[in-house]
Order: sequence, then C-alpha cells, then structure tokens
Amino acid sequence: MHTNSFDEAIALPTPFSARIARNTQLIIQEETGIPHVADPWAGSYMMETLTKELYDEAMEIIDEVEELGGMTKAISSGMPKSRIEESAARRQAKIDAGAETIVGVNKFRMETQDKNYDVMKIDNDVVRVSQIARLE
Repeated sequence: MHTNSFDEAIALPTPFSARIARNTQLIIQEETGIPHVADPWAGSYMMETLTKELYDEAMEIIDEVEELGGMTKAISSGMPKSRIEESAARRQAKIDAGAETIVGVNKFRMETQDKNYDVMKIDNDVVRVSQIARLE
C-alpha cells in the first residue's frame, strides 16, 4: 500500500511530509490487521464485481488499441490523450458537483488553510556534480 505525502503534487516530499505519509501506512497496517491475511476481502462480492468491471473496461480499451494497429498508432491518432482529457474532465465535474468526495478539497475542509509549508528544493547542478564524483 502506498500513501502519497501532502506535498508530492508540487515537489519531492520533505522529510516531514514523508513521515506523515509513512505513519499513515503504519497506522493502517497496525490498526486494521490487513497484513495478517493474504486476501483481506476474502472473495467479497463487491470487490470481485469491481475487479471484473475494471477488467472488462480495460479489455475494451486494449481491443480498441489493437484495432487501431497498436499503441504507437493509437498515440499518433491522439486517442490516449483525448481519453485521458475526457476522463479528467468527467472526474473534475463530479468533484465540483460534490458527487465524488476528495477529503480536504470538497468535503471536510479546514476553515483556514495553512499555506506555509516547506517545499523540497533540489539543485540539479549539485546533484550532477555529486553523481559524477561518485562515478569517478
């Protein structure tokens, strides 16, 4: 399981935000007991149905790509890009309408948002020099 840090959308995680993300994983691990079973959903009808729906929809897309002559031709036609844009627009409309919840964005928002947080800054020149020195 992976939980992103709160600043990962704008930069590499800071040690502070990475620790929060890691602790979130540990809380889920320790408090739910999920790691103690191979299949925590145990053949749940809901989970099996969702998996089947995902598989069927993925196969429709794969078949369509094959009909176009493969992924290279699909990319040349603009199909993947347009599908991603359509999907993003549909999802954003659901979020904006409140039909899909994004905690902290359209539900359970804080009255005031603290905008003062550190952003990881990396000097690429320093990294390059360091890597070259290690290789030498």
